[in-house]
Amino acid sequence: MDQVYIGRQPIFDAGLRLRAYELLYRSCPGCNEARVEQPEQATAQVILNLFMEFGLEHLVGRHDAYVNLPRGFLVGDYPLPFAPRQVVLEVLEDVPVDQPLLEGLRRLRRQGFRVALDDFVLEPSRASLLELAEVVKLDLQALPEGELERQVQTLRRRGLTLLAEKIETPEEFERAKALGFQLFQGFWFARPHVLQRRTLSPNRLSVLRLLARLHDPKAGVGELAEAVSQDVAITYKLLRYLNSAFLGLGRPITSLHHAIVYLGIRNLRNWVTLIAFSTLEDKPAELLVTALVRAKLCELLAPGREDGSPETYFTAGLLSMLDVMMDQPLEELLAQLPLAPEIQAALLRGEGRLGQTLRCVLAYERGDWERLARELPGPSEGSEEQGRAGAEAEACPAQRLPELYLQAVAWADQAMAELNVRAAA
Repeated sequence: MDQVYIGRQPIFDAGLRLRAYELLYRSCPGCNEARVEQPEQATAQVILNLFMEFGLEHLVGRHDAYVNLPRGFLVGDYPLPFAPRQVVLEVLEDVPVDQPLLEGLRRLRRQGFRVALDDFVLEPSRASLLELAEVVKLDLQALPEGELERQVQTLRRRGLTLLAEKIETPEEFERAKALGFQLFQGFWFARPHVLQRRTLSPNRLSVLRLLARLHDPKAGVGELAEAVSQDVAITYKLLRYLNSAFLGLGRPITSLHHAIVYLGIRNLRNWVTLIAFSTLEDKPAELLVTALVRAKLCELLAPGREDGSPETYFTAGLLSMLDVMMDQPLEELLAQLPLAPEIQAALLRGEGRLGQTLRCVLAYERGDWERLARELPGPSEGSEEQGRAGAEAEACPAQRLPELYLQAVAWADQAMAELNVRAAA
């Protein structure tokens, strides 16, 4: 699984309040500068990482995001796949000014985008850009003091927001404030911070998208059937499994609609989730066995509960392996799935009866007898805690666990055989 990176440098106002972030292309975690050979490709990677991997809200919150754009994106050769609300488009200093560029910027302004001029120098060849800009960024290190003051006065008369770049000392910050700059950026405040995360492979991404649609409580039978049918391999495996001797349904299941009606939506979600896991080819089959055993053992411990059906317990056990199967933190993955609150609480924090059952199953699976004992408090007879202990014992019945675990293992072996997945020896 690949790592993706993006640089982020804050932009402050005169009161040192955070106003925005500039988002920068980075190719490694320790890179303080961009190594860009193809600007369009670098910008496309920033956009992809921003909206597909990290998420704009996670990177900048409610603040603006400044994004450098090379010429191809400004003149319309490449589309901008985001809304204009929080994004400020930066025109780089080396982009030639001509009629196609000006027309492209006018079109972007009509769409609602704001434009910033990066490393701007006031000269006749670039003056026409000022009519289309809201923010002008001036490099404090590039202009002599007298020339900087002259350009600031000229730009302020136009009502533009001025951003001082490359502020490296407190004295430069005070000087920029005195000149009339409103926004400030540079190493004195913060160097660009490189954020990184693992990116999902196309196979994992398609599985996660399928899971998100499957577990959407608003999805009806037709929507679920459509979601599953888009993956031919999963559809084939599901129908083959449902018609196997292992289930012994006694009648052929010939369509996804038939499968949903016969299984019910909750059971369908669980089985398609399981089959989707089995399509992750770079994972050993034993991980799938573990997921099945956990799911089945949770289900076997579920009957008689007030707060959830056996299918809900099966789901929690199955999804407890989601981070291992997808190679991403569980919290990040669950944030993308519309799961019931009790399943989220059980998986992330071990809360509720469902969470206690899951903790019990994990402790038994790992042979963690000390932790298992903690799940089984034993107050003295007649104490006020005895009733609570009885409920906890129901969630984790020590005497029955060996028997139920063996049942779950036997069931998992049969299910794996029917799914035609062979565990590694």
